[in-house]
Amino acid sequence: MSRKRRNFTAKLKSDLVLELLKSEKNLNSIATENSIQPNLLRNWKKEFLDKASVVFDDSREENIREKLDKERKEKEAYAKKVGQLTMQVDWLKKNLQNSLNLTTKVNLVRNLLTTKELPAQKGAELLKVNRTSIYYKGVVARRFCPCLAQDICQNLLPCFAA
Repeated sequence: MSRKRRNFTAKLKSDLVLELLKSEKNLNSIATENSIQPNLLRNWKKEFLDKASVVFDDSREENIREKLDKERKEKEAYAKKVGQLTMQVDWLKKNLQNSLNLTTKVNLVRNLLTTKELPAQKGAELLKVNRTSIYYKGVVARRFCPCLAQDICQNLLPCFAA
């Protein structure tokens, strides 16, 4: 049966190391009182002494400032993205209430080409309209003229005229 791994708080570690540094008790007695291996306590002491200079380091404040600036920039980017998404949702709510057929959706997206409220690509994506349909101009069908067809048949195709 395996033992559960113990986790020690930073407060407990620092208290034990400080007690060790005061030299009131030796390393083995402190380790046995707290049910810890002496090597573990030795490692904590070494780490404590190695990192003691960080307390007086001025660059630590600069690092904190850099981190805060970075976080502030990230927040600004998130706020910008939220604003953009809010604008897109508002646009959809405003324009989709009564427009359900394809022609109306295409016309809404075509309108984006001139108003620039949203990129037309994004509008087409939000309305689930194929982007090519925005730019496609259909060919106007000519009316069939039977007189013209009869004239063609008589002049160009004499074998069918009879």
